[in-house]
Amino acid sequence: MAGIFDAEGCARIATHKRGDKTYYEPKVYLSNKSRAVMQWSVLHFGGSFVRNVNNKAGEDWFIWYLQSFPTVVSFLKTILPYLKYKREQAEVLIEFIENRNNLSEVQKNEYLKKLKELKQHGSVTTETNSSYLKAEPAYMAGFFDGEGCIRVNKTLSRGVICYHLIATVANNDRSILDSYKEIYGGDVRKKGKRECFSWSLFNKNIIEKFLLDILPYLVVKREEALAAMEYIRLGVKKHCPEKREELYQKLVALKKLKTQSELHSNMQSAPAEMLIAKTQ
Repeated sequence: MAGIFDAEGCARIATHKRGDKTYYEPKVYLSNKSRAVMQWSVLHFGGSFVRNVNNKAGEDWFIWYLQSFPTVVSFLKTILPYLKYKREQAEVLIEFIENRNNLSEVQKNEYLKKLKELKQHGSVTTETNSSYLKAEPAYMAGFFDGEGCIRVNKTLSRGVICYHLIATVANNDRSILDSYKEIYGGDVRKKGKRECFSWSLFNKNIIEKFLLDILPYLVVKREEALAAMEYIRLGVKKHCPEKREELYQKLVALKKLKTQSELHSNMQSAPAEMLIAKTQ
């Protein structure tokens, strides 16, 4: 969860006014395209999730959130030892909630300002990340479940269809991606015009090593990783156009799959009847 939350979670203080009074509301939420991420989060950490439509992209998004102050504090303290990118943000929000009744308006605004600064500048370095990622493959798996992608690009070259397997991770924080590069190689580049970066692996042997490291802990992208491993093991000498096309189509279908009835990893399983969530 720490890996997923570092990738796509948010710890913030929302403000709204009623008359002349300003109210400060701590919020913790996680957004993702996959309903499976939402179901897994509810199963293991409680809360609820709702469907949100991104009108610009026309795609469904889901938001998992916690409401009560004790639940938010308990959740953040649970994942705090494993957080990297959002660790200081979590610490600030915990401190704010635990002291909120004794804070002046000025002090509350200082917490609000501190959180905004941490979101803009981050709080980790490549040096601290690389050693941590090596020691915690479960964290890498969570981060990959949140921001990773496995795909096969299909191109036509001189009348022959060519397939190229690629594994990527995207994030606004380049230092995390540089740590992936330090461990596995690959390439880190700026993605589009936004302040976003992407780490990419193209070598199938390295992709296989990376997937083998995180496979026991993957939840959402486990089936995609298994399909990619099957693709890698076709080798380079065997053309196998039918099998390559089959695995290409399988990866495309898995990305389109919005709901998974059962989520599991080698470490734990979650039967579908246990996935209880309030949805809209």
